[in-house]
Amino acid sequence: MRIGSKIALTADMFRAHLAFRRRGHDAHRILAVRLDGFGDFALYLPYALMLRELYPRGEYHLALCTNAAWSEVAEHLLPFDEFIPIEVRRYMTDMAYRRETNRRVADGKYGMLLQPRFFREPLLEDRVALAAGADVGYAFAVGDGHLHSSVGRRLEKLLYANWIDCPENRHEAQKNRAFSEMLGNFRELPRPELPPPLPEWAEASYIVVLPGSGKGIRAAWDPARWAAVLAGGDMPCAVTGTAAEASLVDAAARAIGARAVPLAGKLTAWEFARLLANARAVVGNDTGGIHFAAWCGVPALAVAGGGHPGWYCPYPEGSMASYIRAPRFVCADVPCAGCAWNCTQRANGTFPCVDMVTAERVASELARINL
Repeated sequence: MRIGSKIALTADMFRAHLAFRRRGHDAHRILAVRLDGFGDFALYLPYALMLRELYPRGEYHLALCTNAAWSEVAEHLLPFDEFIPIEVRRYMTDMAYRRETNRRVADGKYGMLLQPRFFREPLLEDRVALAAGADVGYAFAVGDGHLHSSVGRRLEKLLYANWIDCPENRHEAQKNRAFSEMLGNFRELPRPELPPPLPEWAEASYIVVLPGSGKGIRAAWDPARWAAVLAGGDMPCAVTGTAAEASLVDAAARAIGARAVPLAGKLTAWEFARLLANARAVVGNDTGGIHFAAWCGVPALAVAGGGHPGWYCPYPEGSMASYIRAPRFVCADVPCAGCAWNCTQRANGTFPCVDMVTAERVASELARINL
């Protein structure tokens, strides 16, 4: 989207703010907004659970705006009072759907708004905040690395009175903790009951393979290499991903052979969570399923690129809940790390920092997991 269009839409947001802002909101009705990816949600889970502790049921009504792609998982795992699933792409492009969604948010009369995403988008999360019109708002104070226009930054001052400072190069879990500590005394909570196994996999010891990447096909390791990594074993492999990742899933399954079961696009979000939570191990690219497996305490191994070193991997020592099992990450040592995925070295379509990781290195790390 061009800068001029963003500024024009930001002006529309200001007008929407005036239209949706209302009086008489209830301070005991709280809305948290989390509309990013499944991996971001997985890293946020321990802190979302903490909200219920800070704001007890019966005394507070706790609602969560969720990404519709993983809302089903949140509804099974979080003891919130209300969930508002939003189809993110549709919200950004379909005016009628956006108006309907904003009206539902506005009707909630939330007195407090929590915006825990660090790099939130003004045309997404801030638009939802405008609709809520809460009297009190919490959000990160972001710097020049944020995608906001100057108009958007001025508008934010109307939305959020409480700003949380945190360096942008901190790990996502550290950002979540900084946000939570702003709200109250943070203490670790017990992990809730994990998702139950899928009936068809309940009696099996299996490995989940995730050949796709939330950053797109350019950040996906050559799917045929997973055959070399998993060679010599006989454990069944559930090779899965979204419907859009079917070509990667099918290529990996063909390379692995008869023990691979391709499942691209065949699982609901909750079924995917159940498959991950009861696996013997999860391997793949640095994608959302890896971080959810870590939350479940399942051994995980990921090939990671150098776009944002330290943001998602490796996990920082002492900053995670004790029940989380930190994944193993295999990364290439490249001088251009930290490029924010604005790669100038790409020759064959795949990011070099991903392509340079060898199957031998990944297999060596996998051998350290006692399967």
